[in-house]
Amino acid sequence: MGRSGQALVVDQTGHLIAHPAISKVMQGADEKAALALRGLRDAIAAAGGTAIANRNAENERVVTAGAPVAAAGWTVLVEQSQAEAFAPLYASLWRTGGLFLAATVLAAVLAYWLARWMSGPIRLLEEGALKIGAGQFDHRINIVTGDELERLAARFNQWRRNSPYRGTRGERMMRLKRFLAPQVAELVEKAGDERMLAGQRAEVVAVFLRFAWLHPIFGAR
Repeated sequence: MGRSGQALVVDQTGHLIAHPAISKVMQGADEKAALALRGLRDAIAAAGGTAIANRNAENERVVTAGAPVAAAGWTVLVEQSQAEAFAPLYASLWRTGGLFLAATVLAAVLAYWLARWMSGPIRLLEEGALKIGAGQFDHRINIVTGDELERLAARFNQWRRNSPYRGTRGERMMRLKRFLAPQVAELVEKAGDERMLAGQRAEVVAVFLRFAWLHPIFGAR
């Protein structure tokens, strides 16, 4: 039975009828061994005929199954080492674990790629919204993904073209306040001519005055 398994036949009293080692059959009068075999046969019968885990005469961990031979009143017992019997199950578990690990790694890689693929367009949208909000209405958001992000970018660009602030006082004020103090920006806007910000030449006279103070003790200074 496999590499380490063996089959044996016992009668109703538990004595050996057949065994791979003929010497054990010749010692069939061993009541202690017969008692152990009867107990094993009864345990298998109590389990409904399914295999059970136990230890054999050499105290090795084995899996034993049994089947009755009703016509002769015998029972065929088959035992196999647990390591060999469970080897296919362990191999299946290892394969399942390996597949699960591979699937987990693949899912992590796909999730990372998807996050990078989505974060790029989202970052472009954020930067575009900041620039348009700062008054740079000439900025265009270029996103080509074929999904909702591309449609959202198209909406941004359409709003930029049709914005009521484009080319109006609001846009000029936002542009001026980026470089000038709010008061100066208001002054330029009220003047209605940004040429007043250009450089001009003018003659300026600076007068410095020194006052003399009279002190009653130290005199004039």
